[in-house]
Amino acid sequence: MNKENIIFEIQNSNLSEECKEEAIQIIKQYGTIDVNTILLIVYKLIEISPEILDYFSLK
Repeated sequence: MNKENIIFEIQNSNLSEECKEEAIQIIKQYGTIDVNTILLIVYKLIEISPEILDYFSLK
């Protein structure tokens, strides 16, 4: 999955607007890192529910 798709999925998720903005900012800030690493950083920093990791098959 590419970064644009991840951003799209986050924008259309049921996360709070603040959480969405934070996650998208992190993805853009760490744009040179691979997608899996970015998702793990997002998960650790803003504590997105574990379901998002399941959705992206990272568990």
